[in-house]
Amino acid sequence: MYVGHFGLRSRPFRTSPDVDAWYPATTHESALAGIQQALGYDEGLILLYGESGTGKTLLAHRFLANLPENSRSVFLTHGSFPDRSSLLQAIL
Repeated sequence: MYVGHFGLRSRPFRTSPDVDAWYPATTHESALAGIQQALGYDEGLILLYGESGTGKTLLAHRFLANLPENSRSVFLTHGSFPDRSSLLQAIL
């Protein structure tokens, strides 16, 4: 509906983040650099947190897209697990 009416290239207001719509705001670039630095120091676990709607999921997608192909990662988009075994099961 919006695409044809406004002459857009793609559908706006998606339910999932659009990595192609990345805007390198200073705060996002700083967070991305921090995550990359933690990875460079061989940190075993990286936690990205912030208020709802601040771009955490988009930032995580952007980070994962730039990882080397032989990298392994786990991307958990929610943190509600009733116990440790549920968290470990989600990671596996």
